[in-house]
Amino acid sequence: MFSNLSGLGRLYKKLPPHQNVRELTDNMEVLANYFLDRGSSGALSGRDVGWEWKLGEDMKTLIEYVRAYIPDDAFTKTPR
Repeated sequence: MFSNLSGLGRLYKKLPPHQNVRELTDNMEVLANYFLDRGSSGALSGRDVGWEWKLGEDMKTLIEYVRAYIPDDAFTKTPR
């Protein structure tokens, strides 16, 4: 399982730091797309979808709500 997450770690390290909600949701959307891509084989073949697909879908739903109800320029934590 952990070897499957090494690609996620590399991707996460490449994301730019965020200072507002717009930048944060953009970063989270990249991660959601990563999980959807990893889980797409089960979804496309008609088999039960795996945890990657479910997590990607949930992340996309959460991103939509954040974008709808929180102003883009709302500050997030200052990056380190």
